[in-house]
Amino acid sequence: MKTSPFYFIYHLIALPILFFLAVMASVFNNKIRKGLSMRRQILPCPLAPADNPLWFHCSSGEFEYAKPVIREMKIQDPKVKILVTYFSPTYKSNIESCEFVDYSCPLPLDFPSAVKGFIKSINPKALLIARTDLWPEVLQQCKKHNVPTVLFSRTQKGTNFLSKQFSFSYKWIFNLLSEIYTVSEEDSLNLRAVGVQTKVTNIGDTRFDQVIYRTQQTNPNFKNSLKPSNNRPTFIAGSTWPEDEKVIAACLCQLVKDNKINLIIAPHEPTKEHLKNLGLALTLPVQLYSETNYFKDNQVLVVDCVGVLADLYKISDVAFIGGSFKGSTHSVMEALAAGCPTFVGPHHKNNREAMMFKSTPLVNSTSFSVIEVSNTEGLRLKLEELLLGSLSDLRVAIKQQVKGHTGSTHKLINSLKNHNII
Repeated sequence: MKTSPFYFIYHLIALPILFFLAVMASVFNNKIRKGLSMRRQILPCPLAPADNPLWFHCSSGEFEYAKPVIREMKIQDPKVKILVTYFSPTYKSNIESCEFVDYSCPLPLDFPSAVKGFIKSINPKALLIARTDLWPEVLQQCKKHNVPTVLFSRTQKGTNFLSKQFSFSYKWIFNLLSEIYTVSEEDSLNLRAVGVQTKVTNIGDTRFDQVIYRTQQTNPNFKNSLKPSNNRPTFIAGSTWPEDEKVIAACLCQLVKDNKINLIIAPHEPTKEHLKNLGLALTLPVQLYSETNYFKDNQVLVVDCVGVLADLYKISDVAFIGGSFKGSTHSVMEALAAGCPTFVGPHHKNNREAMMFKSTPLVNSTSFSVIEVSNTEGLRLKLEELLLGSLSDLRVAIKQQVKGHTGSTHKLINSLKNHNII
């Protein structure tokens, strides 16, 4: 197997520098320190080599793209063993609690001896990587040991002049893969444009399958009694930051006072300090999710825990996604899957779905499921305009629009079977 010169540059220069910087940063950053510590404590994998597991790698939140694939593989073949590795400790508990995952652990550091020993100990049938997080030594060792490697739900931005000059330094990593599955044809074209020779196929985004599945599930810990009993539309602001809440408080509290809406705010980080400052910013009484079982009129329901946001979208009529007045928006997919017309602030270009649904009108309509606002007054005007129409009809249309993007999980699995990868 011919080895690229970039492989040696990576190991002799880039990787040592990255490792040194990580060690230095771990002195000040608990997340990095925990990540390094976890890798020193990896135990021998309990999966015997004869189990020949399917190995999934997800950096952290990319696990949401892998969930529907793992679940469907287990449904089709309950005997298949699933191993999931991750890079960041952030998603450790989420992965460990997934009923379809047989074993999970941190991905070893990308040094030859560590990766080679790990692959030999687990003897994987194939490695499936969700969206991002390609590690050269992992791919190199998989190729050496005849382990097929697949990257799925991949997006790829178009190249500008500067990125074209450096494309030669990373396309060799993509060419180590056995197959690449992209979200759109544009992504496929962008990969080919920089010289990627690995087979690239457009099948769509597996996370759409996951968010639809999530809306169909019942959360036994969710307080269904909190659904407002009055006839006013419920507005939910999800994953908010103080910059978002400043805009929301200035606009929506008055609409609550005028008996036009109910209001729920779910901060991205519900720390005591954040909740205290949010309470001060609001001009209405606050009820905390953890302390109440029934929604009270003319009060703001503030969510002081995590894990219930997807369920709150299902009992709401209109949504706002936080981060979009701060710098980069969080995902709009769960709100849209629940059928909520969704507002975002000016900083949403980082989110592909926000951009896509903002520019694609609903079927047989001039309305859009994602609506951009730039300030408090813009939010007030567009929300009042939205409330004049039929939110129930809009909900149906939005759900249909989102459902039109599902099905990539089955396409991926069928393709992998046809190519004898799984």
